[in-house]
Amino acid sequence: MTTKAPTLNPRPYNGLPDFMRMASVLAVGRKTAPHPYYVHIGDLSWWMFYSDHDENHWHAHICLWEQDGQVVGWSLLDPDWSSFDVYLLPELCGSSQEAEVFDWTIQQAAEAANQQGHNYIRTMWVSEGDRDRIDLLTARGFESDQDFLWYQEHSLSNLLPTRSLPDHFQVRALRGESEVQLRAAVSHAAFGSTRPFESYWPRYQRFMRSPVYNTSFDLVAEAPQGDLAAFCIIWPDPVNRVGLFEPVGTHPQYQRLGLGRGILMEGLRRLQACGMERAMVCTESNNRAALSLYQAVGFAPKFKLQTYRKTL
Repeated sequence: MTTKAPTLNPRPYNGLPDFMRMASVLAVGRKTAPHPYYVHIGDLSWWMFYSDHDENHWHAHICLWEQDGQVVGWSLLDPDWSSFDVYLLPELCGSSQEAEVFDWTIQQAAEAANQQGHNYIRTMWVSEGDRDRIDLLTARGFESDQDFLWYQEHSLSNLLPTRSLPDHFQVRALRGESEVQLRAAVSHAAFGSTRPFESYWPRYQRFMRSPVYNTSFDLVAEAPQGDLAAFCIIWPDPVNRVGLFEPVGTHPQYQRLGLGRGILMEGLRRLQACGMERAMVCTESNNRAALSLYQAVGFAPKFKLQTYRKTL
């Protein structure tokens, strides 16, 4: 049986202008909503453009919600992760229309999960203080996972200290596609990817050719012999003046040398130069090494972001 479509009008994703509309919903939500958590526009950029999926995939898995011809929200299905996301403008949070959008999206997510052979669905990025969203989910049979993310922030209002690097190491921006395989190699090692490198690095090349990529925000630590030892990408949000770090990593061969701290400090300086007032990062609660690294450069945990799961 098909659930009745919500009173908002759903339509499929249709290219870059719709990506910009989705990002606008997030920026407005982060600026005006006190409790619901809206992911950073950099998160959305990373999800959609560092991907093997083309626009046909997003056409089938993203729904934009319109009211009087204007986009007021969006929902995204990720069958590989058996997950979904819903973001509506703040004035619709807690409304009957929000509940209808969730019911419609939950059904779509369950059908996609069944096709993948998964026995659960989940939604992530639920703020521990968002009582309305938590009540909406628990009323529909969702339960909170034990693991969560820490949302952490760093003020950029003061002069930032300098961090020294080991001799002959330097932090700089990537020099473009001529270094794409070096850049992909360090993230492949840092994240312990099991994907063959022959198919791993072309994905990074596609990302570099995407409309959201900016070479000056793709920072790397270069080792004396010329290979890359650490990396991070920074994402400014000019509406909210909050910069995001995503992703961040260090090659196992170069860990415990202070490169992570050095590259984060350079990222903070560049975000400050872009007019950002704060920087943020989200970290798994069980990743003690990452939590220690971020706190060592001045990030402070602010609140928990929880995942809610429902068994099918």
